[in-house]
Amino acid sequence: MTPGRQSKPPTVICPVCGLELPATLKKCPQDGVALASHIPADPLIGTVVGGRYEILSFVGRGGMSVVYKARNRAVGSIVAVKALKQDLVADEELFARFCQEAKAVQMLIHPNIVTVHEFGVTLTGQPFIVMDYLDGQTLSDLLERDERISVKRMLKIFIQVCDGLAHAHSHKIIHRDIKPGNIMLIETANDTDFVKLFDFGFAKLLPTRGLAAQALTQHGDVLGTPLYMSPEQSRGKDLDSRTDIYSVGCVMYEALTGKAPIIGENVLDTMQKQISEVPATLETARPDLYIPEALTTVLFKTLEKDRNNRYQSMSDLKRDLEMINNAVLGKQTINKGSLPGLAKLKSFPQQRSYVADQTKLVIAACLIVVCTAIGALAWLNQHDKAVLSGAAVRTFSGEPNVVIAKYREAALKAVQSNSFAEAESFLDLALKEAPKCESGEDVAATIDLDLARVYMRQDKLSDASKAANKALSLRERLHQSNQRPTADVFLCFGEIALARDDHKAAEGYFEKALAIQQRECGPMHEDVGTTLNELGRTVEGEGNLTRAEGYYKQALAIRQDALGPNKAPVAETLIDYARLLKRLGRGSEADKAKQRADAILTSPRN
Repeated sequence: MTPGRQSKPPTVICPVCGLELPATLKKCPQDGVALASHIPADPLIGTVVGGRYEILSFVGRGGMSVVYKARNRAVGSIVAVKALKQDLVADEELFARFCQEAKAVQMLIHPNIVTVHEFGVTLTGQPFIVMDYLDGQTLSDLLERDERISVKRMLKIFIQVCDGLAHAHSHKIIHRDIKPGNIMLIETANDTDFVKLFDFGFAKLLPTRGLAAQALTQHGDVLGTPLYMSPEQSRGKDLDSRTDIYSVGCVMYEALTGKAPIIGENVLDTMQKQISEVPATLETARPDLYIPEALTTVLFKTLEKDRNNRYQSMSDLKRDLEMINNAVLGKQTINKGSLPGLAKLKSFPQQRSYVADQTKLVIAACLIVVCTAIGALAWLNQHDKAVLSGAAVRTFSGEPNVVIAKYREAALKAVQSNSFAEAESFLDLALKEAPKCESGEDVAATIDLDLARVYMRQDKLSDASKAANKALSLRERLHQSNQRPTADVFLCFGEIALARDDHKAAEGYFEKALAIQQRECGPMHEDVGTTLNELGRTVEGEGNLTRAEGYYKQALAIRQDALGPNKAPVAETLIDYARLLKRLGRGSEADKAKQRADAILTSPRN
């Protein structure tokens, strides 16, 4: 230990954010977590690893590793040192895989990949890697500040991202954790937005089975990863380089629109939606923006759920992005048919390529073979839904309530696989069974609401409104206007209004639902907190930031009271509130709210 280190006042480490703090503090100023005086400072700080790298300070931590700022004492340069967490060293398999990956990443020599200089093991047995210390901003930082970037800037960044990943893939190394936070943008003497990719390969080191896997996932970056996780990764399947292509597509979508393509109510919901839900079209996500058709086509080809339908190599994706960039710069004229990467694939993607749509194409092809073209297509236009239903939907028998439950379950599974026509058919069959039940109208109202949500998933908002109106009429006929099931109908109406960008109407529906929930469930019920959070988002969308803050504060108080302070819905409200505070120019408060949300989502208690 150096003399300077010996004279340093006693410090403690915050168990949540890892910040080194004076031992005299009782709480962490970043996240408010109580500090225990017996927690020692990080033992690596002030030591020398690898014989020449002096650990200067803590930088950050992830699910399995800690990053430090260090100085190469031989030449005086500043580097970053990333070490496996001390409490994970005893896991022999994890230790071995960390070492194996660290050695593999050393082979990656590419201008768009952070350089790894050395690999070693500390005297305390922690494997570590030494890499470039990057001075710049991450794409995550940029998007948090500016929300989105221009088409021109996005193309410049992602051509470099693809180039770096293509190099890694050529060495049989898959990143597996592509996200805005792992894309560093630095300024060089000759360039701005020069890309450096980092955190290669380590996401795949996490165990995939048992309690260890659960613990590591909870300690890790559980918020960021699912937002950019491929369907096969969400399912826990074996991965290849095409998982990175999907993740790049997710980040490109967010960079262009300012919105993640897929996001659920929590981590598990987001992972499920990555498997089953198709992102909104760019026109729906940002109708105010112009994005070239060829770029839209390329983007949605990266986001295909079936990896066999995606780009098959990062080099092909890069080549197409380069051609689009040349067109944007006025150097050439293109259309999607002239893009070589897409030309290798059998068909162009549609922004809404649902399974039901694919089934229609198969049926149409068969009919054209056996009928005249005109007659077959006319027949298909008239009867395609009936044909689809007859071909795909099985029926159940038994007690009406049991049969209805089976149809609703089958419809849910169909929705999860994007078979929306099939889901509609199952729910239609369930509706036919409803009159046989003792509480037939009550059951029918529930199924109508199911149908409304299926229609919403397809952007069939007119049909969704009709189904929701049927549900509301039945609830009113049953004298349930002021009961919880009717609140659910109003929530559905609110979601439909938001899909139409009618924030004022959505606010009215959410307020009606809230009034019922407060009366029926009590003012501190978790459902009340959820609806208040939706109201906050809605009025924020209208530009009424003061009212939005009031709703978020109420939602936060209720969710903490009803669920406890360390639950995912509390973090959800904190994230929304942090975004609002940022817009209000209260950056310090926003940072504290965001840090607290991160602490909740990475806590093993959550």
